[in-house]
Parts: sequence; structure tokens; C-alpha cells
Amino acid sequence: MNRNHEKRWTSAAERARVAADLLQEAESLTDTAALATPADLARDRQPPPLAVELPHPVAAAFPPPPAPAPAAPRRPPTLTRPW
Repeated sequence: MNRNHEKRWTSAAERARVAADLLQEAESLTDTAALATPADLARDRQPPPLAVELPHPVAAAFPPPPAPAPAAPRRPPTLTRPW
């Protein structure tokens, strides 16, 4: 740790002053951001959006194709005698 540099906020009063400055700046930024822009006002004057129903998918209009027939069962291999 380098102890040769001076501390920024040596007292509680200095830390409290800096905290108060930061809070004041945050409040002013919040107040500024709460103002409506001309675009916001124009958007508020527009009618509400339309409710549109999507068309039914084409696949639902036709029945699904029949399932393929199951494959015939395989015969088990037979053991043959070597002679």
C-alpha cells in the first residue's frame, strides 16, 4: 500500500459533502429525464394501436398425412449346422 499519497476524503464531513453533491446531481438528472419530448407528445395524440388477428396457418386447414405402416417384423436369424 502506498502511504505517500494524500487521502481524498480524510474526514466524515468531506465524505458527507461529496455524497450530498452526488445525490443532488442524481435528482437533477432524474428531473431532466422526466420531461416529455415533442415526439412523446405526438405519440400520445395518436389513436391506440389496432387489434389484428393473425390468419390461421395453412397446415391447420389440411389433415395430417397418414402415418406410414409399420415395417414387417424381421425373422430372427436361424442357426445352421456346419456339416
